[in-house]
Amino acid sequence: MARAPFGIDECLNVRDSTWRGVDALDIRILRTMAIRPFGAEAKDPRMLQPPRLARALGVTVDTVKARLRRMQEAGLLAGFQILPNLRHLQRTGSAWLFQVPEGSDKEAAVQSAREVDGLLGLHDYLGRAICLDFAYRDTDDLRQVLDQCISATGDIRPRRFYDWDMPKVDRSLTAIDWRIIQALRGRAMRPLSEVATELGLALRTVKRRHDQMAHEGSFFIGPLLDPGRARGILLFELVFRLRGEATRATLHGIREAFANELVFAHVPHTGQPWNFNVLLHAESAADVDGLARRGAALPGVEAVEPWLIRQRIEGGRWIDHDIPTRVPPVEA
Repeated sequence: MARAPFGIDECLNVRDSTWRGVDALDIRILRTMAIRPFGAEAKDPRMLQPPRLARALGVTVDTVKARLRRMQEAGLLAGFQILPNLRHLQRTGSAWLFQVPEGSDKEAAVQSAREVDGLLGLHDYLGRAICLDFAYRDTDDLRQVLDQCISATGDIRPRRFYDWDMPKVDRSLTAIDWRIIQALRGRAMRPLSEVATELGLALRTVKRRHDQMAHEGSFFIGPLLDPGRARGILLFELVFRLRGEATRATLHGIREAFANELVFAHVPHTGQPWNFNVLLHAESAADVDGLARRGAALPGVEAVEPWLIRQRIEGGRWIDHDIPTRVPPVEA
């Protein structure tokens, strides 16, 4: 019997103690995977499969699998997660930057921020900065979530970084659609044959529904990446304040200026005073400083800050509580 696709998590279970650090091929794999699980356009999750990655990079499938194993063992890659289009949850998403006041316990602030309603992810940077991504229903809900974030961090003047983009989807998800997404939470690349067996559905039904949702942008799948755990290299964010006249061409120009160092760049459709960041790699602190100076000299850029990520914490527990409310119980 032909094997169903999306069995990538199976190649993440073999230990390999020979890895000494992230190299150029690892960076190319991360860049090809595209680490952000959202965007204005649908993304093809098949690009996360080792055969697709190998073909795109001109290496063998076994090489890609070995690299994924090593990144997982180091804690850099924790697996893959599926995120429903927030529109299906009647929410939108935003990223906000908070500065924990001097003299405050930052670790306590991080732990408190993990409990914020609608949390999608938390970036804990070296120093006092914390970036919180969260989802909310409306303006009133946003105020309540921000109040929780302010209480957790102590920062009464947070900066709105950017808003999440999600495709507009014309249809509502069915109960079967939600059951498939629920089955993939935490193991987004598991074989669809397993999902079909678990749900008591035909494989062709699961595959058809899965492919339709992926094509229309009803969900996104992305790697669970913690840049702070990279070995042998620095993975850091370069954050830009853009001048008022900056356009999307400015954003693309910034991305192209760091083509050799780029790991990932998200180009937002909505603008904020601080509204663009790129994840770059560097070999030393001196290189980080040089890349920051390069960025500050680009057209349309007002200021640049390099942020070194101490840890990234995944959110989304609220999604796992929300999905079952959209799935009628199976009758005995």
